[in-house]
Amino acid sequence: MAAAALYTMAPFEKLQNAGFTQPQACAILNAALETHNTAELATKDDLEKLEIRLDSRIDKVRTDLEHLSSRLTIRLGAIVVSTATLLPYLTKFLHLPLP
Repeated sequence: MAAAALYTMAPFEKLQNAGFTQPQACAILNAALETHNTAELATKDDLEKLEIRLDSRIDKVRTDLEHLSSRLTIRLGAIVVSTATLLPYLTKFLHLPLP
C-alpha cells in the first residue's frame, strides 16, 4: 500500500494544482488504481499460447483450402470433359454449326 501511496503522490499533486479538491483528487486516483488493479492484462505467456492456437487454426484453414481447391479442380475438369463430349451431339441434335 505504501508503494501505491508513493506512486500516487505526483498525480495527486497535479490534480490539486489543477483545481481539484483533496477528496476529488483522492476519488479520481482511487478509481484509477482500482481499475488498474482489476484490469485483465495479457502476459507474454498468454500471448505465446494465443499465437500457438492461432497458428494451429491457420494451418487447419490452409489444409481445408487446399482440399477444397483440389475438389474444385476435379469438378471443373469433369465439366470440361463432359462439355467436350456432349458438344458434338448437341450441335448435331440442334442443327447448329460446329465452332
